[in-house]
Amino acid sequence: MAGLSGLPTELLEHILSYCGDQHDLYALCRVSRQLHLATIPILYRHVDLRIRFTKVPRIDQFLFLVRRDAQRAKYVRSLYLGLIGSRSSFKHGSYCLTTAPRATCMRQLEEMSRQPPFNKGQIPDLLHEAMFNREYGAFAALLVLSLPSVQRLAVSNEDNSCALPMSSVLGFSTKVGNNLTTSLTQPLVSIREVTYTVTHMSVGGSEEHFRRRSPNVNLEAYLQLPGLTSLDINIPPRADWFSAFSERGANLSTIVLRHSSSLIYSLKSILWSTPRLQSLTCEMYLEHRTSRREDWERRPWLELPMLNSGLAKVKDTLKTLVLSVEFCNPDTAPNMQCRIRDDIAGRLDLSDFEQLETLELPYPLLTGDSNFLISNEIETALPRNIRHLSLRTDMSRGAQYAYEEAILQDMSRTDTSPVAQERFRTNARMDISYMFRTTQILLDRLENLQTISVWQPMDPALEWFPDQIKDLAITCRNKSIMGKAIFPQMLRLNHSKHFDLVKVVTLFDPNIAFRGPYESLVRGERDSLPLGLGCQYLQHKLREVERFKS
Repeated sequence: MAGLSGLPTELLEHILSYCGDQHDLYALCRVSRQLHLATIPILYRHVDLRIRFTKVPRIDQFLFLVRRDAQRAKYVRSLYLGLIGSRSSFKHGSYCLTTAPRATCMRQLEEMSRQPPFNKGQIPDLLHEAMFNREYGAFAALLVLSLPSVQRLAVSNEDNSCALPMSSVLGFSTKVGNNLTTSLTQPLVSIREVTYTVTHMSVGGSEEHFRRRSPNVNLEAYLQLPGLTSLDINIPPRADWFSAFSERGANLSTIVLRHSSSLIYSLKSILWSTPRLQSLTCEMYLEHRTSRREDWERRPWLELPMLNSGLAKVKDTLKTLVLSVEFCNPDTAPNMQCRIRDDIAGRLDLSDFEQLETLELPYPLLTGDSNFLISNEIETALPRNIRHLSLRTDMSRGAQYAYEEAILQDMSRTDTSPVAQERFRTNARMDISYMFRTTQILLDRLENLQTISVWQPMDPALEWFPDQIKDLAITCRNKSIMGKAIFPQMLRLNHSKHFDLVKVVTLFDPNIAFRGPYESLVRGERDSLPLGLGCQYLQHKLREVERFKS
């Protein structure tokens, strides 16, 4: 059997493209010259220089490496910057690299000033002091301006301290009338996707923490990127960042809005400035605490007529819509969560969305029945052209994780009796039966449907019975519709890091009708639809266990 070094270059590159671990790729590139030449482009394709906990990577060394080697700089397609880690590891202020002599900093500045895009002018003054202070954010900003082929830029941060220099430089380089506009903007033209995450927003008192810290979230600088078409943001509820979309989102075709409780009330102001929007994802989230109920009890949280009004701004262009709803009390056990039925008003109406082809949403938004009553008549307001439909378990008792005993037993925090837990499981199973019946009815009614995907509950004990899965597969085969069952893996693998990992079981595929069901594991994105939605509460509970065990 031939070794890797003996394979043709094209085949070798194809094999290496499946190796996603940077450490493995780095080891392979040191084996032989042929492996080195084949591995280097893949090794540099996705570069992750984020700060993990208190470990700050040597981003300065990477910056000067790619500035001395233009070919390696061109290999970089995705760049990940900023801060990730647990809240306990966060600190205030800037993150700094190891110290360096002042003479070294001066030599680095002089070296950069002799190379494009800075050879036609000076490095922006705002970076001088930051570089001398060895601030991570300054080198991150210069790195973005030094990579000509980056298509995806991901920035994660706690309070904007890491990204502040980058935001300032992006705003400076794209400012109209700036003499450096052409030379500094040129490397930014290739950026098509931006992901911006404020990392300290998590379940359990985080909204108060956010309001006390009041970070300066600067989206406007990123929205000014000349080639930007896709924006994925995960930012705590705050009114002022929505204004950044004003006249800045004309080229956006894809928007993902994660983890926001004020989204419905701001959606109209966001979408009126996105006339080319084709794909929209909204992860709506609200923490419900009894002690705070008087703040919002005057009106329902989920006002669907207001959501209809916001979505109407893009009804002529929208082709893909994903809606996720999470309503939880972080201080309460999973099987004691309140129902959302008192905080939802109206119904979702998508009948006028003639361009809409792909839709993913919870059952109640589709049927208008937040009580999951199996005796109710099912009514829908869907467009005629809907081709691909995904049905989520959000807003049901099947999404509220009847898993308290398994998750928190080691922490001695089980605060409900076995009788109460069993009663919850029975009620959750009734909601699952409602989902099965509704799915079968929709398959009969939607004549143009090509794909039906059914999400299974997080708790594996509540997933559909084998006979129900089999009946769905038979119905899909009879109607020549692709059928899929989606199994979230976070609870099944019992770790919060798998929040965006799912197992997709294709029950029937009309393109290969002779083949039986087959499985695949997918992380991050499924058929261009984002994963990891609607699971903040469960992530919080699992992290509690992980911290307890560590």
